[in-house]
Amino acid sequence: MTWIPNCNGQPIDLVNPSLDQVDFVAMAHALANLNRYVGAGYQQVSVGLHVLIGLDFCPEPLKPYWLLHDGHEERLGEIATPVLQALQNTAREVFNETAAIVIKRAVAEFKLRHDRVIHEAAGLRLPSADERRQIAEIDVLCLAIEHRDFHRPSARKWKHEIDGVQPGRSIRRWQSPDKIAEQIIARFERYLPALRGEAHASLPFEGA
Repeated sequence: MTWIPNCNGQPIDLVNPSLDQVDFVAMAHALANLNRYVGAGYQQVSVGLHVLIGLDFCPEPLKPYWLLHDGHEERLGEIATPVLQALQNTAREVFNETAAIVIKRAVAEFKLRHDRVIHEAAGLRLPSADERRQIAEIDVLCLAIEHRDFHRPSARKWKHEIDGVQPGRSIRRWQSPDKIAEQIIARFERYLPALRGEAHASLPFEGA
């Protein structure tokens, strides 16, 4: 079985995704309910909240691309960077360097297949190399903010601490998944060319 349903029950082909399987309301709902950091925060940090936090630091032209930079996680889940690196290290130890490279490339291809259809459905090209670089920088800034506001101190340094990235003064608070999803849908409608001015139905399960 290589498909999963979205929150409306629509099947999504994980190997060969298609345009007609992209539902931005369902995506907002999924991202608002999907935990980052394998659920290890002392308060939940959803992918959706992460998207909203980073949006504040994006220059205007980058905002559509930031909104979708984790869109594939609606389908693939949130693969934490240390987990991916651990998979590569395990493959290297058990098999060889080629196996580690194959895992890295397979995950990258997996994400790219979904990014292509998601961006096309949104009316966007894929982000350029410079836009990907800016997104990566904002990701690290979000890491610093989320570490400070949603995690206990750690005995080992996180990436942002190694890189010397500071979280700034503004404190971020937990929000309910319903509120996060509503905000993401509003941003989708504002910034994604294919959705501007569209009215969408209420979120699935709202008020249930």
